[in-house]
Amino acid sequence: MEAMADRAFWGRMVETAVGAHHTNAALTGYCEVFYWREGNHEVDFVVKSGKSLVAIEVKSGRVES
Repeated sequence: MEAMADRAFWGRMVETAVGAHHTNAALTGYCEVFYWREGNHEVDFVVKSGKSLVAIEVKSGRVES
């Protein structure tokens, strides 16, 4: 739980885990994974499967209820 105390480190770890999951899916031919950036705007992962295209922005902050 020490990793969770450093919010920047934890965010990078969560983003890496999501990326690893989608990269493994891409290696099996299930989908393609891309990164998108235009100027100061970016999307962490763009996943294409068949005709479907999904943009994924990873956030690891707490959800307040």
